[in-house]
Amino acid sequence: MNRQIDAMLANVLHIITTPSWILILITAYVLLFSLVSAQKPVKRIVAALCLWIFIIIAPVDQWLLQPLEQQFKKVDNLNGVSGIIVLGGGQQLGALQNQPFSGYGLHSARIIAALTLSKQHNLPLYFVGGKEIINNEVYRESQALARLHQELAIGTSLTIDNESGNTFDNALIARQRIPSQPDADYLLVTSAAHMPRAIAAFRKAGLSPTPYAVNYLAELSPQWFSGSSLTIKLYNIDYATHEWLGLLQYYALGRSSELFPKNSQ
Repeated sequence: MNRQIDAMLANVLHIITTPSWILILITAYVLLFSLVSAQKPVKRIVAALCLWIFIIIAPVDQWLLQPLEQQFKKVDNLNGVSGIIVLGGGQQLGALQNQPFSGYGLHSARIIAALTLSKQHNLPLYFVGGKEIINNEVYRESQALARLHQELAIGTSLTIDNESGNTFDNALIARQRIPSQPDADYLLVTSAAHMPRAIAAFRKAGLSPTPYAVNYLAELSPQWFSGSSLTIKLYNIDYATHEWLGLLQYYALGRSSELFPKNSQ
């Protein structure tokens, strides 16, 4: 019951703090007000228009993403690594998963990187993710990774858990499932913008994995008038805001001991 309440509150918080929805609601309010008001709300319309133009031409999404994605240094040497932890998230759960080469989602780089590194360095894989019931059928985040692991004959061991509801659950379950070994070093694979919150949660759970970030979305040198579509910009802004608020939420709820985890390397 507590998990259901936690998930419901998280969903409500996500909706009311999503910048794209806030922008759309503001614009709708301005347009509706201009139709029903006897006054000429020119200033409000101009202000709303300027806000949209600023988002289109300025690299707002890059400014929000870059600090998250660049917090941890890139790992080049995997000597001494005992295994790879890869987090679920971003998979397209539902019937589409059953179609050939489909359902990998927007964060498929996690799957690609985990399988590639596991094969190259002969390292065991530990997948921690979630599941969802859609039309009375259970769909698991691990499905794409497990299928590719078998089809590509990776050859390394694969341990799967699909009971996570959030990143903190990922950390707790990983702590329980991963063999306890003195001085063992595990690689944590997740999207770059998600890495600070993931590392904070894992450290709180008693694990200190080495971050291996993938799925970068921000350029190293953000450019104005970049030509990126408005849809992409809004997605990036929503995603980055979700991670910034997630860091704040985890710290407030005691799921992390660091508001913005430092790079320990």
